[in-house]
Amino acid sequence: SMKRNEKMYFEGFKRTNISEEELKNAKEKASFLGEMAEKFLLLVRMIEAALRGEYEIDLGSLALLIAAVIYVISPIDAAPDFLPFIGWLDDASVVGIIFKILEDMISKFEKYEKEKNRIKELN
Repeated sequence: SMKRNEKMYFEGFKRTNISEEELKNAKEKASFLGEMAEKFLLLVRMIEAALRGEYEIDLGSLALLIAAVIYVISPIDAAPDFLPFIGWLDDASVVGIIFKILEDMISKFEKYEKEKNRIKELN
């Protein structure tokens, strides 16, 4: 139910850490997000880089990223089997909203990743 979903989302909001297990689930679930999959995986990589201390993200934004990921992987929003895409549409729009809110931060991170990969290739 929506109430339960909202509660889950706001629980997620207070968190600034996420377990290995949750990150693994997120990567597995990404394939269901269609064209949002790449964007979702980018959010996951941002969280990982922040938790490793490689990339600085303010705690508010980090909590928002984690809340979005938790929302997507939370089993609570699983739609009935005969309507498998309803739940995922929701998730994709959550990813889209996060991209709008954190647009600048995300494009900075994309630049950071490109640069990091370029350096790897040089070495």
